[in-house]
Amino acid sequence: MDRSARVSRLELPAYFSIGRHDHKADAELAERYCERLEAPSRESVRFENSAHCPLFEEADRFQRELIAGLG
Repeated sequence: MDRSARVSRLELPAYFSIGRHDHKADAELAERYCERLEAPSRESVRFENSAHCPLFEEADRFQRELIAGLG
């Protein structure tokens, strides 16, 4: 079931770290949700060598993306 209609708008920036091999959260669905979401800014970053935890599975790249997003 697609529950993206529950939250269609945020009043703060939204960032999605999406692992391509995630079996818990579908990457394609997450990217489509990010595209439809209304927010002051939004971005999805696809981690090709990660599953559910890019923070740990691609820690160096995750850190670079986080720092770049703050700049």
